Amino acid sequence: VTNQTDCNDGDATIYPGAPELCDGKDNNCNGQIDETCTVYYRDADGDGYGNAAVSTTATSQPSGYVTNQTDCNDGDATIYPGAPELCDGKDNNCNGQIDETCPVYRINAGGPQLTNSIGTFNADAYFTPTPGSRASTTTAIAGTTDDAMYQTGRTSTSNNSTFGYALPVTNGQYTVVLHFAEISFTASGRRVFDVSMERIKVLDNYDIFKKAGAFTAVKETFNVNVTDGILNIDFSTLVSDGGIKKPIVSAIEILKSVASLRVTPAVTIIRNVKAPNDLMNESNLRQLDVKVIPNPASNYFNITVQSSIAKPVMIRVVDLTGKTIQSFQHVISNTSLMLGIDYRPGMYILEAIQGDDRVIKKLVKISK
Repeated sequence: VTNQTDCNDGDATIYPGAPELCDGKDNNCNGQIDETCTVYYRDADGDGYGNAAVSTTATSQPSGYVTNQTDCNDGDATIYPGAPELCDGKDNNCNGQIDETCPVYRINAGGPQLTNSIGTFNADAYFTPTPGSRASTTTAIAGTTDDAMYQTGRTSTSNNSTFGYALPVTNGQYTVVLHFAEISFTASGRRVFDVSMERIKVLDNYDIFKKAGAFTAVKETFNVNVTDGILNIDFSTLVSDGGIKKPIVSAIEILKSVASLRVTPAVTIIRNVKAPNDLMNESNLRQLDVKVIPNPASNYFNITVQSSIAKPVMIRVVDLTGKTIQSFQHVISNTSLMLGIDYRPGMYILEAIQGDDRVIKKLVKISK
């Protein structure tokens, strides 16, 4: 031939300008090996996540292969990192836990079974005394699209009295969501009550109107440890508790907790709330650290609180208008919690405070 540019005259697949064959050779004589090649992983179930144990190297993506290798079960399209938990006895989201976001109970307090944007709530049950008393309204409820759930409520049979729920569960940690709406009074101080879980007070002198106004949905979230097989939730307006009129609750959700958490006595209020723009300036870490996985999230955020000291941590989440979306008044150091299941898509700001330490995290919810 008339040229002398071959870099390996003993291999016909190697010459200047040859296509890279992903064979561990410098096919095109440019001094690089397989530079246009990519490792692809088998995606047998078509969920977009590959099997790390089955791979091929090619210059273009083969059918049935993807570029990631994070699937924990390539034989089931409902199982992949970040997948929603389907309450099917499987670890759908590959986080090592089964059905961790699935409800143990959803109860429409004072009302019949209904299905709304959150899920299906069973008819009121597990309450005492029986038949007890209920309240209802036909007035529209603000702050929610699930009006019907907030238009009924379980209440006590008389003023300055009590009612409660005793829910059979396996021993362990649970997240409890209480839904409220003030459907009778249009001023603060007209209904004031306490709520206890497992004999520990979690809401003290709670006034729904003061918190949210009349005919407006509001919810409170707690974490509780059960050791006796029964999750007890008690509501009181006894005079000895400083109660006024009748306690009330609209709905109850009992969810599995992601990790060990327990309710602690008393309620700590976060003072001097700052505006969202101020919260965006992340403070320097000292003893307190907060990790968020996944973030962005399509289903929920797993929040891990780490600290070298034993002081409780206060956590709240606000949207970009400064409205508090969720708060945890007393969180134990070096534990985890799940939040964000019902957040709308968008950006949120999480603030964690422990003594003088303050940590800010930006949360991004990409779907609901």
